[in-house]
Formats: sequence, C-alpha cells, structure tokens
Amino acid sequence: MFERLVDDAMGLSDAELDAAIRANELERRRVEAAGAALVAVSASRGAFRMDGQRSINSYLKATCNVSGGAASQRRRLAEVCDAVPALGDALVAGRIGVDQVVEIARIHANPRTREFFQRVAPIYLEFAEHDSHRVLHGRIDDFLQAADQDGAFAAIVCDIEERVAHVNVVGGTLDVKVRGGDPLVADEFVAIFELFVQEEFAADVAARRAEHGDRADEFPLPRTDRQRRYDAMIAMARHARNN
Repeated sequence: MFERLVDDAMGLSDAELDAAIRANELERRRVEAAGAALVAVSASRGAFRMDGQRSINSYLKATCNVSGGAASQRRRLAEVCDAVPALGDALVAGRIGVDQVVEIARIHANPRTREFFQRVAPIYLEFAEHDSHRVLHGRIDDFLQAADQDGAFAAIVCDIEERVAHVNVVGGTLDVKVRGGDPLVADEFVAIFELFVQEEFAADVAARRAEHGDRADEFPLPRTDRQRRYDAMIAMARHARNN
C-alpha cells in the first residue's frame, strides 16, 4: 500500500509534488482542528469516563495509543482552541499549524500568565501566520519573561510550593498521582523508577529464557511494558518499606 503511494508520488513532476505536499499539510491541519474539537467536547462532557478513564489524558493514551506527552499536547490544543476559537479557525483554514498553536499555548500553560491568554493570544496568532517557528518561539519567550519577572526561578518556587501526591484506592485499584517539586528531585525520582523498571524487564527476560531455552527470542515476554512499569512502582514501594 505504501509502495503504491510512493509510486504515485514518483510519477509527479517537481511542481506537482510541491503542490501535493502543501495540500497534504492543509488537510493535516484541518484534521488536527477537528480532533481538537472532539477532545474539547469530550473533556467538557466528561464523556471520556464512559471508557473507565479518570482523565482526558488517560483516555487519549488508551484510545489513541499515544504517549503521555502526545496526549497532553492534544489536550492543550483542545483547551486553547476552545478558549480562543480564533486559534481553531486559523488551524482549520491552514493558516497556522499545530506547532504554532502549541507555542501560543505556553502562555496558557503558565499559571502566572494564564490570566492574559485570551487577551494576547489573538496578537500572537497574527504573528504566527507570518513568522517562522523560531521567531514565534522567541516572541513567546519574551512575553513570558516580561509577564513573569521572576522567570524560571519563580516557576520552580511555584512547583515546589504546589507539590502534591495522592495515593488512593479507586474501585478496588490503585490510583497514584504525584506532581510538582524541583527539577533535581524530579530527575532523581525518574532515575530510581527506571532502575526498578529495568529490573522487572530483566526478570521477564530471565523467566522467558528459563521456560523456552535457546528459542526464547521467538516468544513474547510474560508481561507488557505497562504491566512491568506498574509492578516496578510496587517493587519500589516495598523496597522502601523493607529498608
């Protein structure tokens, strides 16, 4: 199927190929805008809960099989287009792309500048339609620094002050959420967690080898990556209790 697409593209002249790439990009932007509208409505209604999910992010990760970062970007895209419909209009029309909307969304993502978002987003939308991505990124940086004079230090202080962790049993299952803190603690925690994940992976490889011997590589590991990551979190907690 893909080879057929390549063959079709090979038959185009340079000018036709350029036109096709431009048309494809316009269609991509229209589809992204349509997706943002769907996500915005699902988030507003809470429709994502019908699948047993507790947040729009977890719903998108499960339903669309995307990473947490990609799910968060789709949620942010929906949030800002819903807050300032002109952004969604420009995306539908193809005047800007997702990258431009994501840049402008940085103003909305910062708690210290969010209050300005609806007023300044139309201004940066106009810039986005004409500036390169690099120039737009610089403009947003300048705004964030001007609006938040304490800069990165203030953001870190805010994250530290608002740090929070929740460990609950919801419907008989474990629900853990941790947010905030300073970058050093965050990096340390992730590094520790990944060590435990690697130990769970090594245990699966060893179990598969013990069961299948020299043909082990022909068989899947006993657990999925998601299951190993859950088990790693439990192992990390038990290790802390025992030590």
